[in-house]
Amino acid sequence: MLMANSISASAATTGKWDFGAIRGSVNGAIQDIVQNQECRITYDFNGGSIWDFSAGFKAQTEHSCTAKGTHIVEDLNPTRFMYKLKGWECDGVVYEVGDDIVLTGDVTLTAVWVRK
Repeated sequence: MLMANSISASAATTGKWDFGAIRGSVNGAIQDIVQNQECRITYDFNGGSIWDFSAGFKAQTEHSCTAKGTHIVEDLNPTRFMYKLKGWECDGVVYEVGDDIVLTGDVTLTAVWVRK
């Protein structure tokens, strides 16, 4: 947000404007907009499922109203016969429930299962 106080106070008396302050305010506003963009987290249950009372069994779920930044991997409690959930894989990294993940865009977290 461009604020009047971001312009040099001397501009009113000298007629000289501090355009660096204006650029800084505009760049800050653009950065805030980019950082607060929404992204989609898709949990792929990879052979497992969850029970959703409104939709029945689901093989994946999406959370699309998530701001970029650090988020906690959710405990969705998926099940798969004869398997135990080890964690959620994204780009070769396996995250456990409760781990922090940094979102910079849309991601898919795929369930990693180990045989019981």
